Amino acid sequence: MSKPRIAITLLLLTSAAVAVHGYHPYAEDAEIYLPGVEKTLNPRLFPVGSDFFQSHASLTLFPHLIAGSVRLTHLPLAYALFACQLFSIFLLLLGAWQLTGSLFFSPRARWGAVALLAALLTMPVAGTALYILDPYVNPRNLAAFLSLLAIANILEGRLVRAAIWLAIGIAVHPLMGSFPVMLSFLLLVEKKFEPPTLALATLLPFANLLTPPTPAYHEAMRFHTFHFLLQWQWYEWLGAVAPAAIFWAIMRWARQRKLLNLGRISRALVIYSLLYFAAALAVSIPKPFEALARVQPLRSLHLLYMLLILVGGGLMAEHTLKDRVWRWLLLFVPLCAGMSYAQRQLYPASAHV
Repeated sequence: MSKPRIAITLLLLTSAAVAVHGYHPYAEDAEIYLPGVEKTLNPRLFPVGSDFFQSHASLTLFPHLIAGSVRLTHLPLAYALFACQLFSIFLLLLGAWQLTGSLFFSPRARWGAVALLAALLTMPVAGTALYILDPYVNPRNLAAFLSLLAIANILEGRLVRAAIWLAIGIAVHPLMGSFPVMLSFLLLVEKKFEPPTLALATLLPFANLLTPPTPAYHEAMRFHTFHFLLQWQWYEWLGAVAPAAIFWAIMRWARQRKLLNLGRISRALVIYSLLYFAAALAVSIPKPFEALARVQPLRSLHLLYMLLILVGGGLMAEHTLKDRVWRWLLLFVPLCAGMSYAQRQLYPASAHV
């Protein structure tokens, strides 16, 4: 398939994704990130109380990237934000297309993976209060496609390119950018170390976060229950532990069929999942380890879910949907209708494009 046709198909999927999931520019975390963009464009804004959002905005390149796009295009901020959202969806799907090229031989499997990701952009990620991709512009959206591009380059052996994408991802969102760094590390060293040794080594970055929290910090964290695994519902626990079992099964299946990269990434994701699950338990059980909540280890599920959707979509397209148009319609029409309905219920008063 030629590059222009791939680009056109990705653009169509991007348009369909916006139609299904909507666009809600001022929802949720936008109250933190958009003021940072506005102050970057006009430093005279928010002379009082800017600490509320600058504590986040100062840690990321996001305000400067969005403000730079406004200055470059001379678009009003509202239009620039919408264009950036479209661009972030397109790049996420492009990253998915690149990554699945290392996992599957069949174009049908690759398109099945990309289409399923586009249909599930606003699927909740277990109990983390995250979506696969938020329906508004924020640093997590930019970090998401950078993660996929980095992992794709790791699997292809292009380590310099992977390092560049990882560095940009950390600059855009230090926390979300750290998870693909960990997965990349696991992919690079999994052949040299056994899983227990590897998991112990990857716990070292958390060593400086074990300082007991202050009483004020402890009181504030009571209102962030989604950071603490022991306060999740049973179905949220299922969403946290099931991916490791699924990837274990996929790893064994892929090895039997000589799908080396699929088996390789599945094995790394099993270790990745167990590692962060252990960190999440450490946050929830002993009070001195509560300080680990600052790195929100459960947010590692975001990258895990993206890859689970891609792998599941590819396998389903190749072995179940195949070339039967009615099967594709039977899956995607109800799925997209359900996702659209859920978004309209969640954001009844905001714009749904």
